[in-house]
Amino acid sequence: MQSAFSERLKKHHRSENIPIEPYLNRLLLRGLVVKGDGLTGVDALYRLLGELYISPLQDSFSVRLFTCIYLCMKKKLHTKELIHYLKKPARTAIEDTVLQIAKKVQISTAELVTCVEQGIHPQNTEQLLTQLYETSDATFRTLAQDIQFTHAGYPVLEAISNLYLNKQIAFEKL
Repeated sequence: MQSAFSERLKKHHRSENIPIEPYLNRLLLRGLVVKGDGLTGVDALYRLLGELYISPLQDSFSVRLFTCIYLCMKKKLHTKELIHYLKKPARTAIEDTVLQIAKKVQISTAELVTCVEQGIHPQNTEQLLTQLYETSDATFRTLAQDIQFTHAGYPVLEAISNLYLNKQIAFEKL
């Protein structure tokens, strides 16, 4: 990130000695970017995603087709690669479960990890709230802190990450 920032400064004929940290802090404060840190990569990933809400994206054949046609016309995609990009990405069982829950309920990553760990498949928001938040002081932030130390969330985090990388979900911060 630092190198991209330096290149952009150089492109606009600005001094390369400007630090990036004040800009990142401003973006963090405004909620435009998120960060996660931890002792392990999984801890950092969980802290990054734990309080973000999952939003499934529409994945239709027509969108993939017209995108491929556009990229072929712009010479950014060879016709040999066309079939690879037209196929729907294969999903694992846990990825299907994550998508099914996220399509029914607006849910945070921490809530989703808790649902999968406890075998809960909420059909609506009211059912989600009654099943996950048994005490009055529980919030999605306390769920995020509690779930962080269990290893059951690893496959769910992997599924969420794969869905994001395959452009099947997006993250929202509420």
